[in-house]
Amino acid sequence: ARMEALKGSYIAALSLGLALVCWLWNAAGLAALGRDVARTLEDVLGQVRASEGILSAYYIQTLLFVFGLALFLPRDWPAAAARTPVFSPLFAGAALILALGFAAYSNLRVIQADIAFKTGDLFARSGSWPVAIAIYDRADALAPNEDYYYLFLGRAYLEYAKTLADPGERDRLVEQAARDLKKAQEINPLNTDHTANLARLYSLWTAYTDDPALRQARADESEAYFAQALSLSPNNARLWDEWAALYLNVLRQPEQAFPKLETALKLDADYDWTHALLGDYYNQLAGDTPPSELQIQRLGQAARSYFQALEKGAGSAAPDQLRSYALALGGARAQLGDLAGAIQAYAQALALVPAAPDRWRIQLALAQFYHDAGQDDLALQMALAAQAAAPEEQQADIRALIAQFGGQQ
Repeated sequence: ARMEALKGSYIAALSLGLALVCWLWNAAGLAALGRDVARTLEDVLGQVRASEGILSAYYIQTLLFVFGLALFLPRDWPAAAARTPVFSPLFAGAALILALGFAAYSNLRVIQADIAFKTGDLFARSGSWPVAIAIYDRADALAPNEDYYYLFLGRAYLEYAKTLADPGERDRLVEQAARDLKKAQEINPLNTDHTANLARLYSLWTAYTDDPALRQARADESEAYFAQALSLSPNNARLWDEWAALYLNVLRQPEQAFPKLETALKLDADYDWTHALLGDYYNQLAGDTPPSELQIQRLGQAARSYFQALEKGAGSAAPDQLRSYALALGGARAQLGDLAGAIQAYAQALALVPAAPDRWRIQLALAQFYHDAGQDDLALQMALAAQAAAPEEQQADIRALIAQFGGQQ
């Protein structure tokens, strides 16, 4: 009994010792990650590889434990069943190498890719697109058959392209984004997101050229992908809206947009963006109509649609989105001569996003509305508020407006 107790103590001590070694090993790796501050892209990638190494260390520890258990196997085994025992060690060694290689490829690398991807996502959220792209590339290299990583890599290239002013570099990044999104689509062709993202890419790309032929070619590509995406998900109201937006905002063909908006409305009558796009549709028609009763009728339809968008989006849409609806509503009401309604809508836009960088522009518009309504005291108040936030190049025009409203320049 005493020997058994002593043996148990040895086993407990050994277990605790091994646990402490593993803890120190992993803690050292985590401490190194927290201690080193990345200052360059190479430093960031080095930290990504180091975080992947922590998982590798865990796998090594597990294998060492498994091999260590061999020390406790029984000394006496049954007689060998194999007739050619000379090949057993060779077979076992080859099987071990194959097993380790397969585990590294099918398990370890996939998890390491996910670690890299989640790190890249942190940089994507902060808008550090070159860093995010490099890390997403790392994830793709580790798991080249994962469509999800190509999707986010393509998105990163596209978002980075939006920040560039150089047309050549911007087009190069958009082309790379298209290649990555097409790769994602090839891997998983039944995922609607991949096809829809290609449609969005080509829709955006139409705005990056003044060449009518190239613009139309990109619009045709976008339309083809929208049609394909909706063949996969025909009840997706947002996709119908996005297809309509291609005709409204890019091609300026409202007559082509209306049937798609009707379909979206039938699928989801409470979706705020559908009503906002209907407002854009009627507003475009009114802009193409000479002053007449028909133009007034279309402006009224636009105003009602924008108002519905505000109502439907209350509590669900982002404040920036609601603000755009309120501004559109105010613009339609102003064209109808409804100054009180225009003032109410613009004041709502100010309240929705109080810290907007272009707040002064709305305040200037409100100042003009108040002046037109004969309320120069409120007009002056708004003009002075706009002056306090407007950039230097706008100050002269605002001072002239303040003088017009009875204030001092």
